[in-house]
Amino acid sequence: MGDKEIDPAIRIVEYDPQWPALFEREALNLRDSLGDIAIRIDHVGSTAVPGLAAKLVIDVNVSVRDIRQVDKYRVSLELLGYLFVPNYDSPDLHFFGKPAERPWSFHVHVCEAGGYQERVHLVFRNYLVVRPAEAARYADLKPLGSHATPR
Repeated sequence: MGDKEIDPAIRIVEYDPQWPALFEREALNLRDSLGDIAIRIDHVGSTAVPGLAAKLVIDVNVSVRDIRQVDKYRVSLELLGYLFVPNYDSPDLHFFGKPAERPWSFHVHVCEAGGYQERVHLVFRNYLVVRPAEAARYADLKPLGSHATPR
């Protein structure tokens, strides 16, 4: 798909109060599988902001000690049904989608603990959570029912 094409499988829907529970269940699976490889596991993205419309995809940020040690977490994530989607333009962030075929229900963003990518995900989520007016303005950028461009 080109950058301007629309993915019909991805559309924006109203906030679902079940999203935090879906994250918690998946986070338990990730914690069990990754063990101490994962320094922290956080719910990020629009589904982590109460009341915010979002894609039907739960975004999960997994922070690790060393992003370069891909095999330490790649195998565990693949055993959970995730597909590794390498992006060589972004060596400080690794992306995994689940299930292995689209449409994905979960996105896992692996980044280095304390690094730039971790801070971006957490700061953006926290900013929208504590500033509902800004979250509403952000929601206006993605009208309900609209289709999103693919990742």
